[in-house]
Amino acid sequence: MDTKLENGDFALNSRGLPQTVQGREEILQQAMIRLCTRRGSLPADPALGSRLYQLTAGARMEEEAFAYAQEALAPLRQLTVKSASCSLQDQRLTVRLQLEWEQESIQMEVTI
Repeated sequence: MDTKLENGDFALNSRGLPQTVQGREEILQQAMIRLCTRRGSLPADPALGSRLYQLTAGARMEEEAFAYAQEALAPLRQLTVKSASCSLQDQRLTVRLQLEWEQESIQMEVTI
C-alpha cells in the first residue's frame, strides 16, 4: 500500500487525510515515479529513476527508450516492458510505453 500522488502532491480524502493506493494503481504510480525521476538524482537511492532524459533524436532512439524503461522498471518485477515509441514535438520528447501487468496490456506516456 502506498500514498496516492496527484498533481505532484498527496491526494487527500474528504476528511483531509492522505488517500492510499494498492494493486494496479500502486504499481502504475511506482512505475511513473521511476520513469520520471532522473536516475542518480536521489542521493539516498542513486539507482532509482530512468535515463530517459538522456535520449536524443536518432535512429536508435526507440531502442534506447526501450532499454532505459526496462532498466528503470526492473525492480517492479510484476511489470514487463513490451515496446517503446518516441515522438518529438515542440522540443518535447514523448515516450509511449506498452507494458504488461498480470496479462493486462497497459499504455504509459512520459514527456521529457
